[in-house]
Amino acid sequence: MVVTALACLEGDWKQGRESSDRGLEMSPLNPQLLETRVLLEYEKLKMQLEFDTEVYKNALIQLETTKLDVLKEAKTLSTVSKPNLPDGYTYPNKPKVFITLVIVILLMYGIFSMLGAIIRDHKE
Repeated sequence: MVVTALACLEGDWKQGRESSDRGLEMSPLNPQLLETRVLLEYEKLKMQLEFDTEVYKNALIQLETTKLDVLKEAKTLSTVSKPNLPDGYTYPNKPKVFITLVIVILLMYGIFSMLGAIIRDHKE
């Protein structure tokens, strides 16, 4: 956009120069007025271009620093393996738990029955 505007202004400036060479009188299309207008517009566009360039440079710098920060964080948050669903369960081992529970209950029954027998034996 800026380049096309500059090309258009250069064309107007050349046209104003040609008119001034022919010696036209003072009018709204006077070459000096036209040249001044063109130069003012050119300077305005030039300053806008410089400003936009600086904004772009700052945005690029900020983007690069953000990328570096993300890369530093990625080292600590790297994925070791992708999550997947298991084929089958490995824990709890149901038969082992059942057998252990039966043994514990039988041991407790034996202990309490022995205690009951000891108490009855001492009563007599």
